[in-house]
Amino acid sequence: MKYRIERLEQAQVADIYSQYLTKHFPADEVKPLKSINRMWDMGAYRAYAMYSEEATNQDNDAVQPTLIGYAFFATAPTCDLILLDYFAILEPCRGQGLGSLFLQELKNLLPDYKGILIETEDIDRAQNETELQTRRKRDLFYEKNGVLRTRVKGTVYGVHYAVWNFPLSGISDDVSCQKGMEQIYRIMIPGEKNTKYVKIEIAF
Repeated sequence: MKYRIERLEQAQVADIYSQYLTKHFPADEVKPLKSINRMWDMGAYRAYAMYSEEATNQDNDAVQPTLIGYAFFATAPTCDLILLDYFAILEPCRGQGLGSLFLQELKNLLPDYKGILIETEDIDRAQNETELQTRRKRDLFYEKNGVLRTRVKGTVYGVHYAVWNFPLSGISDDVSCQKGMEQIYRIMIPGEKNTKYVKIEIAF
């Protein structure tokens, strides 16, 4: 498959948000678009999309790009880590290894960062077998792709997350990952709401 990855403009992010993201993620994980736009305007948000390039006729002289997946990132102005805020492959494209391909390609597009922070719903907090299997499958995907589990845990509006680190230019220890998450969340959820609803800690 021919594909390309491009960095998105703000209007493209809004289109993907409304057409796909709101359907791909649980409602309690979808932040308002105005929050994304606020971070974008601060220079603390960026996004990439992976497109296939399929010929639209037999002469192969016209190409129609088709969205395969997208990756939205949040960071903080002085932070050397970047958080993978949303990552998804569209349903028709799943099961073909494209998620792994996209994730590995992203490593080359973020040279200014030491690593990518990734949150997954905490497997230790699964409420039933279905949740457990879903979370285990997601964790295995990241492990297979070289993402490292940290001891950092996050609680955001009552939702419990495990924090992972995908090294880019070096390994960041748990303290660095914790501090990076705190910096980023102070941008994502500022002020009193951050103090009240966000907790980032190292589990011992």
